[in-house]
Amino acid sequence: MAILEEFYREFETLPESMQADVMQYVNFLQYQLKNEQKNDSLIEQPTQSYTEKQQRLFELMTQTAKRGTAFSGIDVLDWQSQQRQDKPLALRDE
Repeated sequence: MAILEEFYREFETLPESMQADVMQYVNFLQYQLKNEQKNDSLIEQPTQSYTEKQQRLFELMTQTAKRGTAFSGIDVLDWQSQQRQDKPLALRDE
C-alpha cells in the first residue's frame, strides 16, 4: 500500500494537465494489459492441421535436400527462353 500512497501524494502535487497525462498513461497500461491477457489466452497447442502442415513441409524440404537443390532438374536457359519468348536475349539469340 506504500506505493499507492506515495503515488497519490505525488499525483496531487502535479498540475491538472499533467494529472490528465498520467491518467491517459494509466489507461494505456490497462489497455496493454488486457491485450496481453487476450493474446495469452489465444496461444494454445498446435492444431492437428498445423502439425500436418509442418510434417508436409518437412517432407518437401527433405526431398529438396536429397536432390541437392530445388532447381537441379531445371534447364535454366530453357526456362529463361520460355519466360522471355517475346524478348531477344543476349547470347541466346545471336
